[in-house]
Amino acid sequence: MKKSVLVFFALIFGGITFSQSLKVNEKHQNSLKKHFFQQLSIEPAGAKMPAFNPATVHPDPVANPDAVTIIDMGQSVNANGLLGGPRACVWADNNTNAVSFVHRMVADANYGGNRVAYDVSKDGGASWSNNIRVYEPTGPGTTYPMAAGRYPQGGLYNPSGNTNSANAYFSYFIPTIDGSNSDTWGGYGYGVHKLDSTQPYTQHNLSSHGAYRQNVPDAFTINSNGDMWVVDPAVIAGIASNYTDTLLISKGVFNSVTHDYAVTQTLKYYDSDKYVADTKIAFGPDGLTGYISLITHDSYIVDPDSSFYPVLLKTSDGGNTWSEPIRVKLWGPDGLPGLVNFLSDSLISAFYNPPVPPRDSIPYTTAWEHDLAVDINGNPHICVAVGISGGAWNIYTPRGGYLSTYDIYSNDGGTTWDARWLDSLKTFSGQFGGTTGITEYNRTNISRTMDGSKLFYSWLDTETEGLTDNVEPNIYCKGYSLETNVLTATKNVTKFTLAYAQAFMGSQSHFVFNNASEYIIPFVYQEMNPSAPNDPVQYKYIHNMKFTNADFGVGINEYDKHENVVSQLYPNPCDEICMVEIGLVCAEKVKLDVTNFIGQCLFNMSAKLYPAGSHMIKLDNGNLKSGIYLVNITVGSEKFSRKMIVK
Repeated sequence: MKKSVLVFFALIFGGITFSQSLKVNEKHQNSLKKHFFQQLSIEPAGAKMPAFNPATVHPDPVANPDAVTIIDMGQSVNANGLLGGPRACVWADNNTNAVSFVHRMVADANYGGNRVAYDVSKDGGASWSNNIRVYEPTGPGTTYPMAAGRYPQGGLYNPSGNTNSANAYFSYFIPTIDGSNSDTWGGYGYGVHKLDSTQPYTQHNLSSHGAYRQNVPDAFTINSNGDMWVVDPAVIAGIASNYTDTLLISKGVFNSVTHDYAVTQTLKYYDSDKYVADTKIAFGPDGLTGYISLITHDSYIVDPDSSFYPVLLKTSDGGNTWSEPIRVKLWGPDGLPGLVNFLSDSLISAFYNPPVPPRDSIPYTTAWEHDLAVDINGNPHICVAVGISGGAWNIYTPRGGYLSTYDIYSNDGGTTWDARWLDSLKTFSGQFGGTTGITEYNRTNISRTMDGSKLFYSWLDTETEGLTDNVEPNIYCKGYSLETNVLTATKNVTKFTLAYAQAFMGSQSHFVFNNASEYIIPFVYQEMNPSAPNDPVQYKYIHNMKFTNADFGVGINEYDKHENVVSQLYPNPCDEICMVEIGLVCAEKVKLDVTNFIGQCLFNMSAKLYPAGSHMIKLDNGNLKSGIYLVNITVGSEKFSRKMIVK
């Protein structure tokens, strides 16, 4: 016994010592990002924001019949409702052509912004009914209104065989501030509302009790049987890092007589040596096969360094029983092949000082938020950002292909695992409202068709050259077909739209709309003042973001092309800012200059090496007079010219 203990600690010490002996190139040290276990905020007591004054809505500037349309939805008291990573706040049901979005409301005289509402479209997102209230605090409180609503999740319950949205129900589940697990947190609120409004909404409140230490859940789903599921790591004293050793599972079964969910709760023992950074739950199309996924660390044998990795629990009987933990080892000799073999030798050599480590010794870590879906075959898929571990539960995030979004998946029900590369990330985190404000990350999401044959991934990233933080987010999306094993090209959903570089806290539905040839992915983001996230926000729906069967017809990625591409300028004519996008087949040096029509150079960007992929370059024309200019771009040995009109 003593010998085995010594071997165990030798493995721990040896792994930590080896990983710490890797010397990172000094130029990459400033890309080390600190891990934050929770970024959820408690707002100032008694804060009541003024009613939101909607901004003037302008038509989308892109005259393209295939372009997305951006539609106003409801409003909220501030940006905090979507804070803390992706949750199930957007929900589409293909059978009824309905889509819902749950959110906090604007401030009122009695309860501030502590009420909860939903917005709903019954025509696939083309038109909306907004701010339909379904929850309000139970009364005034000494600090906050009693059982104040926060961080809502919700979806659509559709009775079996129904195709009429009038017969469907919106269902919500929220954490509330009732003080039963701390001075603030501990309550849950849940209920339903019939979409035809022929029945009043229901509201139920449940406080923490005994070992059922309720917190702020990130995991919500409604399976094909109509059951509602919520998973929450039991934490002492609300939002904190003092995880107990138990997952709190809440199950709601819809009662066709009372037209409401009845919720029961169970505890599942799961011990972890670190706080559970993120939790998700999802079921397959059969409603029986499902998984709970955690981003955490619970074994120094699986990972001897301070890295995070996925841990899953599986059910094959609709959630009646759950398996023991399934740990997904990211790196090492038996790590995920698609991850261990991704970085090129040149990238590894540029990242580390000699001696350069072998690739199966490079420590990787997931980011601290993810999403989960279960495909047509009952297999799990985790969409998550992965980068090189920086020790002390940190992550390196340099530009140039080191940080990427992956689909971590199993083809045999969780026995063996691999990673499918989706795309590189240019940025990681963004800070809004100053150093005391809020922090957001890439918000990786995954959706599926209702039959589970196709998956769709999304994430937020800032492509503006010169920015190293994710403060001008766009929504990127990519599809995958289980039937043909083909990935689509990556689409920048918000490129050249009113949402460009401001798709703050973009969120995606768990299910997509689909017919025989099209797949439409519902997105919601919030229009906010990035310098003042406590100001009211306007929610926006991105309508008609779609893939077609043709997108799955060719097995190439976006930049597996035969030539470099330089876009037209946008906007053009322009005022002070103009942008050009460059798509590179492989790494190339790019330089740019702006001249007038007699050849005088007015601006020059010296040659810079860019990796393969898409790069958006922003031109600041504030010093140029009104007139016509030439923008000359040199990509390797190729030359491109674009005419620019300054107003």
